[in-house]
Amino acid sequence: MNKKLSIFLFCLICLIGFTSVAFAQSVSVINARVLPTIWYSTLSVGDGDSIYIYTGIQNNSGTDFSGVATFIVDDQGISKKAFISKSNSLIDVSTNWIATTGNHNVQVSVTTSLPTDKALYSSNSDKASISITRKITPEIIQAAALNTASSAISSIDGVAATLADKVESLKKPVNTVSSETSASSGSKRAVSTTNAVTGTASGAVANSPTDQIGDNLLSASIIDSPFAAIVWNFIMDTCALLIRNWKWTLGGLVVMYLLYKLVNKFRK
Repeated sequence: MNKKLSIFLFCLICLIGFTSVAFAQSVSVINARVLPTIWYSTLSVGDGDSIYIYTGIQNNSGTDFSGVATFIVDDQGISKKAFISKSNSLIDVSTNWIATTGNHNVQVSVTTSLPTDKALYSSNSDKASISITRKITPEIIQAAALNTASSAISSIDGVAATLADKVESLKKPVNTVSSETSASSGSKRAVSTTNAVTGTASGAVANSPTDQIGDNLLSASIIDSPFAAIVWNFIMDTCALLIRNWKWTLGGLVVMYLLYKLVNKFRK
């Protein structure tokens, strides 16, 4: 049983082989083909450009035929164009394509109305690569400038916020300054009381050079008074506000400078 099955399979394979050879020999290749090279309507192609892709069909077979050329970009068919090829002719077939940014492979494949026993020498063009660069337009330049400016402003905002925080950290606590000032005044009163107890002449103490220097220092301590601390804190808050809103500050300085130049111009 196995021997008979083996003989049957061998005969079947031989039959299929002979049939394939006979069929292959029955198909004749005619002197007509798709040219291997494709070309474009322009050598300079940018993103968004509308261009034409061309392919050529050569026919020296002595037979007229018709067919359909399929234009393929990146292995995807984008267009189909019908054509008629006369004997002893070379025709071109084209289609329109809107170019997009990037590297692309372009190819053309042809199917014909030839009988099954006839075939073209070549039905496909070679794959051609094309690189499309992004077109530089005023809109693109403007968008790039805006993005760059926005990034720079964000960076400056971060630096300005950090600097403003540093300025605000220089503010003085008003209550502490007041306590220190009160303690200083109390110390002087204690010295005066001690002088009174020891019987020192108050007039002599008041007129001594040492006490005069002390009085001057006490008067100078107004810098550390609560009022001075409030003024100092106000200045620090103002500086921090100007730094945080540096765009308005810069704009104001520019306006002031322009006004200054304008006033000087009229004075002349």
